[in-house]
Formats: sequence, C-alpha cells, structure tokens
Amino acid sequence: MADEKDKDKKEIKDLEEQLFKEFNEHVNLSEPSDSRLQDNVDLNPQEYANNPEKEAKSQESEETKEKAKDEGGEEASKQPENPADLDLGDAFQSFVETEQVDDAIKSEEAKKAEAIAAEKEKNKPWRKFLAYVEAKLPLAKQSAQNLLSKSKELVQKIISYAKKPYSWFMSLSKKHKLYFVSILAMSMMVFGSATYVYYNIILTWGKSPYLTDFSEVADASFTFDKEKRFEDFFSKAYMPDYTYVLPKIVTNLRPSRSSGSNPMIFIEIILQASNEDTAIELKDREIEFKDRMTRVIEEYKFDLIKSENGKVQLKKDLKNKIDPLLNDGFIEAVLFKSFIVKP
Repeated sequence: MADEKDKDKKEIKDLEEQLFKEFNEHVNLSEPSDSRLQDNVDLNPQEYANNPEKEAKSQESEETKEKAKDEGGEEASKQPENPADLDLGDAFQSFVETEQVDDAIKSEEAKKAEAIAAEKEKNKPWRKFLAYVEAKLPLAKQSAQNLLSKSKELVQKIISYAKKPYSWFMSLSKKHKLYFVSILAMSMMVFGSATYVYYNIILTWGKSPYLTDFSEVADASFTFDKEKRFEDFFSKAYMPDYTYVLPKIVTNLRPSRSSGSNPMIFIEIILQASNEDTAIELKDREIEFKDRMTRVIEEYKFDLIKSENGKVQLKKDLKNKIDPLLNDGFIEAVLFKSFIVKP
C-alpha cells in the first residue's frame, strides 16, 4: 500500500512540474501572483531560501497534507485526473480553460471538415446513382410482382377456358367422340385441298410454268427508246483504264502488186485490259504476246494492211489471238500508237 502511495505522489508531482513548465512558457511569471499558488508549488525556490518563515510554513503545509493523505487511505490516493481540478490559482485556471477552449474549437473544426467531406462523398455521381437505384428498387420490385400476379391470372383464365372444350369432349360417348374426330379430319382435308387448288390451279390457269419475262416478278418495270445510244455493258467509262503499251514491232510483210519484194512495217500497239490483273499479266508475258502478234502481222499483204479495212481486221485478229491465252480477264480494245509501212 505504501509503495502505491509513493507512486501516486510521484506521478502527481511529475504532472505538476509539466503543467507549470507549460504555464511559465505562456505567461513568463517571475514571482507567484496568488497566495494559493504559493501554498501548493514552489515557483521561486530562491525566495524561499531567503525567507525562512515562508519555507517553514510550506513545510508545515506539506506535512499536514501528508497526514491527511495517510489518514484518508484510498480516498486520499485518488488525485484529480484533470489539471483544471487542481486549486492552483486564478492565472493557472484561466490558462487551463484557454487550452480547453482551443481543444473545443479544434474539435468543432474537425467535425465541420468531416461533414464537408461526407457531403462531397455524397454528391459524387456514382453515389447519386446508387441512391437513385435504392430509391427506385422498391418500385421495380412492386411492378415485377404486379406483372407476375397478372400473368398468373391470365394463364389461369386461359387454362380455365381450355378446360371447358376438353371437359365437353370427355363427357361425350365413344361413338360421338369418333364422329367428332372424323368430321374434324375431313374438314382439314377439304380446307387444304381447296387452298392448293386455288393457289396452284385457278391462279395459274392459262399461264406458262416458265418465267419468260422478268417484268412479271419485278417490283417495277420501265420502257426505253431503242434508238437512243446507250453505254456498252463492257465499257469502262466509269472505271479506271488499264492499258499496256507493247514495245515496237518491226517485221516484214507479204509482198503485193503495189509493193517491192521486201515490204516492212513499224508498229506500236496499245492493249486495253479489262482489269488490273490482266494488265499485269500482259506485262509479265510481254515476250510471248509480242511474238504471237508478230506472227499474225507477217501474214498480212502490203496492200491489205495499208487500207482502212485492213487495219480494222488486224485489230480483230490480234484481239482474237491474245484473248484465249489470258488467264484472267480479256482484251477490250487494240489501239495503234504508231503505224508505218515501207513498200
């Protein structure tokens, strides 16, 4: 018990020293300003050393307090936990109250800051969305329940309506049931036969079973003047033009009456391809196609190739010679870039 009392006294003394240290830092007192403060704590040890009466008085006060504590037992060992409960003078009491006010202000500011943070968190879009969903969820549940109940009622009504013919049919005798089924089957057969006859015989009476004119099945048909000029189906007027120019060909012609014994021709040919792949193929197989064309030109006589009809015929022959050799596409036209003949 004595050890506990000594321990409590030491803790109280340490607390008093800490409090007065903070108090002196704030008010910077050089002398005690309150008689109660002089009775409790030694703020100015030098003054007590110079005044024996005060020192004796202080010792007597301490002895009295110790006796009261020893007599009081456990009650005397209970010291105030709050420094404001100590009777340490008006100045120190005002200091403690100021500290308490500051703590209260800080606590109030912290509560306001927490309220502002909570309000910001509440105003976030996803928070609003969750609140909206939570508010509408009971209504959605109620609507779903109403819809489910109505669906159940409808199903029950349908079942009740369906049971009536079934109950009527089951109430018939076997003979009447057989009559009823036979009449129903015959009615279905008659209806199916009538539908088939109507759509496949009556509606198509006198018409050919083959499609001879697209206007019969088209959504719309139009007439046009055959005398007007139309774009050829294979024309490339609205598509890119793919052409390839063969290297010049110099070869001999067959002689005729108006030529010498060794007539010659100098010619450059332009081939119009139907697509890009055909033009690429013409370039890749240039040597082969040039040889084939040279053989065709050599068979022409000087008088024929010199005429206009001979040139047209030469274009046709060249086209007919190259087209079968192509793997992709065809030759749309054969053009002459240069055409020189020597008798």
